[in-house]
Amino acid sequence: MGSDTHTGFLKAFFMTALRILLAAASLLLLRPGAFGADEIIVNLPSGGVVVFVLPAQGESLKALSLESLIAVRHTFEECGRLLPVEENNLKWAMERSRKAPPEELFRQTAKTLNADAYCVIAVAQELNTYYAELAFVPLNPAYGSQARSVRVKSRLIQNIPLKLSRALAKAHEKIPIHAPVLEKLEGDRVLIGAGQWHGIKPGAYRTASHGEVLVTVTSRYQSIARVTGQVPDEDVLVIKAYPETAEMGQDLTRRISENTVRKYSLESTTLRGDDAGKRYIEGMCVVNLGGNICLPVYGAFLSTQYLGFSTASPDMTGMTLSGAALVTQLALPEFMTGFRGNFFPWNSDADKSAAVHRMQTFLWVGLPFTFTVAYLDQLSEMFPKTDTLPPFFEERDTTAALMSLFVPGGGHFYKGRRLPGWGFYFTEMAVASYCAYEYRNRARAVYAFSALGVIKIADIALAYLSRTSYKHYTIETDRDEAAPSLSLQGRMNDREPVYELSLGFRF
Repeated sequence: MGSDTHTGFLKAFFMTALRILLAAASLLLLRPGAFGADEIIVNLPSGGVVVFVLPAQGESLKALSLESLIAVRHTFEECGRLLPVEENNLKWAMERSRKAPPEELFRQTAKTLNADAYCVIAVAQELNTYYAELAFVPLNPAYGSQARSVRVKSRLIQNIPLKLSRALAKAHEKIPIHAPVLEKLEGDRVLIGAGQWHGIKPGAYRTASHGEVLVTVTSRYQSIARVTGQVPDEDVLVIKAYPETAEMGQDLTRRISENTVRKYSLESTTLRGDDAGKRYIEGMCVVNLGGNICLPVYGAFLSTQYLGFSTASPDMTGMTLSGAALVTQLALPEFMTGFRGNFFPWNSDADKSAAVHRMQTFLWVGLPFTFTVAYLDQLSEMFPKTDTLPPFFEERDTTAALMSLFVPGGGHFYKGRRLPGWGFYFTEMAVASYCAYEYRNRARAVYAFSALGVIKIADIALAYLSRTSYKHYTIETDRDEAAPSLSLQGRMNDREPVYELSLGFRF
């Protein structure tokens, strides 16, 4: 019994020692230096992409480069078309390609990794604006149409990675799945290089040149599919399935907007932590009305100081329009009576007809609307001048619609659109005055009130649907548009001048 136990112990000991030796030998043999570089092969899943970042100067730009790299790699992962190469594989390939000329280093590294494409990120800063450029270079002809260079800019450093991701997601909208045929199996089945990561699920898919294929089994990067007809060796199935980038783009735009509103809000600028929403409402409903009673029209400008603005002079265009509106409201009934009727609406006389008296009463009751519009107009100039945004801007569409509901054109002033704001104000006040004037004339009153309702609905709807005109906000949230460049060059050809006109378009 004791001998058997001793023998079993020795056997277990030697087996354990053998396993340890084999594991050590495996680790030794798998070291990068254990074999020659030519003997190491990195097999990437189909559709690999290498992401490079150019060196940047300064700690902030270095951090921006790293964040941009992480964001771009994550976007490639989310879109499911080009799989980013892992960092350890990238380091190995760059070491192997170190003898390549500097201008060929990235291309040679990507080729060493058998990647289908590579992209290069460069960041820079000019004064208070950050820039980033992403160049996408396809190596596989299947992605040839996707070659592009995207440039984004922002005053907010945290928005640069988000804008790069949004531009990259947009570029993926029309990229189908390029699934190489890895192996022919029994019958009409083939093993293709696309799987769950690419968005493939069991089911039927249409292809560009192979009709309909039926995917039966999927793994992360590969699938088994049934294909009708002959499939040549090394063929590629172009599956007409596209990444769902719309929701991704909306989420990125929302995050960009949140960063921008947080940066330019009144709490972060003029009020420094005070409740900007409360002050905005108090300024519009209390301070502004009191200021206009004391100093008509000019009080609207003075009331803006309640929100922390310290501009020395008002906007004279707004002052002129507000003054003209106020004078019209007060003088129109007098003009209609030949300046014989009593100036005040609570005093009626024989020189004022009942219709004129109703209209005069409405115009005086509507004076708070004029004072409020004068105030909102001054604010619509203050916000862009000071790089600030109105309160409640996260819900700007709803807020604008509510303001137009209570104040003629108010929502348009809120979004900084002064011309539509004044247009709706004068139109609604004119039609409403006519409604008051013709109130006893049933036929005309029906048409007048119907017209007023249509105009009011249009005011509210357009206030909700229209875009804001504050450039310090739109420059952050809008997509960076490609702009054409025109160049003219001259040269001598056989003693005759030749001029070359070229149009360049960045995309």
